[in-house]
Amino acid sequence: MGKHTKAKEPGTDELERLIREAAGRKMTPEEKRAQRITYVMSIAEKDDEATRKEVERIVDGA
Repeated sequence: MGKHTKAKEPGTDELERLIREAAGRKMTPEEKRAQRITYVMSIAEKDDEATRKEVERIVDGA
């Protein structure tokens, strides 16, 4: 008898491939910067342009 595999949602294989590919390499400085900004903005009290500019300034070390 052949292997029995569970039916996957469409696109799952592509998502798994992207996750494995991303896990196997280091993040670029731009990706790290974007991740830090996204994280800080997610916990910020307000989400407006002035807050984003201030977060970017701090993340960039200015």
